[in-house]
Amino acid sequence: MVLIIPKKIGKNITLVFLPKKPLFDMLERHVRRIGLASRDNTCFVLQDNISIPKDKEIISIIIKTLLSQPIAEGMDLKCNIKDLLKKSNLMLRNFANTNEPVNDATCKGFLKISAIRIKGGATLSLKKLKNYEKMNESEIAKIRSTFIKLNEEMEKGRYKSIIIYIIIHIHPSI
Repeated sequence: MVLIIPKKIGKNITLVFLPKKPLFDMLERHVRRIGLASRDNTCFVLQDNISIPKDKEIISIIIKTLLSQPIAEGMDLKCNIKDLLKKSNLMLRNFANTNEPVNDATCKGFLKISAIRIKGGATLSLKKLKNYEKMNESEIAKIRSTFIKLNEEMEKGRYKSIIIYIIIHIHPSI
């Protein structure tokens, strides 16, 4: 599974691919609090300060963040999610490796996103995505189809360029 998030900016379109592995790694550690390392981790909680939210709520926050914030190549780019948290029933809270809360929950925070930029099209994107995701034929066909549609739109003059990013790591931070 790869989430494909198209983002229109003027005459350009940015395609953001979010593979299952970085998404599930984030959900496991920063939502379900499984495998906390020997350090504090910032985790999503419900407004009761401790309950674990549903994956669907977190994925919604991630997609809204990717659509509303600029994406660039690099490590741990800070994307402010304070407004999205205030509109939801989610908060952020630090937990020790023992799964004990370290601080009070807050709506102030960021998603730190690491992304790589792909300078190519469908073939190179699929090659790079295979480093983060096992894809079946229907998923590959869906990605190829997305590029075909966007190239047709470019030929019609609707877009000047396609900018492609793959999200390789994502985690919340206070």
